[in-house]
Formats: sequence, C-alpha cells, structure tokens
Amino acid sequence: MKEGGLRRDIFSRFGFEQDHRPEAVKHAVDQIDAVREQVRRHPRRLFWWTTAAEIRDARKQGKIAALMGVEGGHMIASDLGVFALVRGARVRYMTLTHSGNDEWADSSTDVAVHNGLTDFGKDVVA
Repeated sequence: MKEGGLRRDIFSRFGFEQDHRPEAVKHAVDQIDAVREQVRRHPRRLFWWTTAAEIRDARKQGKIAALMGVEGGHMIASDLGVFALVRGARVRYMTLTHSGNDEWADSSTDVAVHNGLTDFGKDVVA
C-alpha cells in the first residue's frame, strides 16, 4: 500500500442480502472488528479517520488513512440501534442496498417493491 503511494483506503464491509438478519449483523461486526484489528496491529502504518483534518494529520505522519463503510443496509437488520452501533464503530458510510433490495430500500439492480424507500428507509436516510 505504502510503496504504491496509497494515502487513504476505504475498507468496504459487505454481506449478501440473502443472509438472515442475525447473520448479516454478525457478519458486519466481524468484518468491522477485522479491520479495526489491522489498524490496531499496524499503528505506524494505518490511522482511523472520520474527518478531513484527520486525513491531513495521517498524511503528515506518513500513515495511510483508513475509512470504513458498509455495503448494504440489510447489514443493520432493519434496526436503528444496530445502525447507531455501526456508526459508533467509526463506520462512516452505508449504502442503502448492495446488489438487491432489502426490507426497506429498492436496489437499482432488482425489481422495485418499495417504490424507492419505505418509511423506515426514510428514517435511516434522515
């Protein structure tokens, strides 16, 4: 990463929509923990960031700034509490869907069933 001149990386966590709710959440948490462990194990190379100022600080320190995201809203199991936990784990973006619809959002690669977002989906976006 460093030899290639990489200054920042986005570690996208994803799981398949057909995962059952508890399995999707566990999968997301396991993947988040794996990335956090790599940052912990390599503090001289990697740096968590959540702001542009932190990216600049990481660059000044010669570190690679690490951002984490979640690909697919199904990984929060339709639970705003899980969404809050994911955000608390320094995940800074979440796509509403991955490669198919979830329970509250339509994917551009699937047949629409929610007319875009359900009321819960609008709460997630808000």
